[in-house]
Amino acid sequence: MSAVKYLNEMLEKLVFDKGDLKRLKTSIDHVVTGQVTTKQLREQIIESRSKIIERLIEYIPFYIKQWAIGNSINEFTNNPTIDSNSELEEKLNEKDKFLEEIGLRIKKIHEKLKQKFGAIA
Repeated sequence: MSAVKYLNEMLEKLVFDKGDLKRLKTSIDHVVTGQVTTKQLREQIIESRSKIIERLIEYIPFYIKQWAIGNSINEFTNNPTIDSNSELEEKLNEKDKFLEEIGLRIKKIHEKLKQKFGAIA
């Protein structure tokens, strides 16, 4: 599903909430029968629209963040500098060797300090 289609579906669900619409329909029916005043109906409509805005305010930043994360992942996986898995494995192996060398150097430094100052915790 494309991002635009997904966003449209989510916005539709947020704006046209079935529960809100059902409550408004019931209120309209009650206005006709005199159980609800037009002022109360207007208040319910305003409350319904406020809820829509709240849901949008909550959802839009979340959607943008998720979209940015998805784009970052796509950029990494479609990176033209990394042509294949073997090239990626080669880079990982180089980093592993580098970390191994650092570990050996730290071990040598630790041994020298241990000899010079005695037991180190």
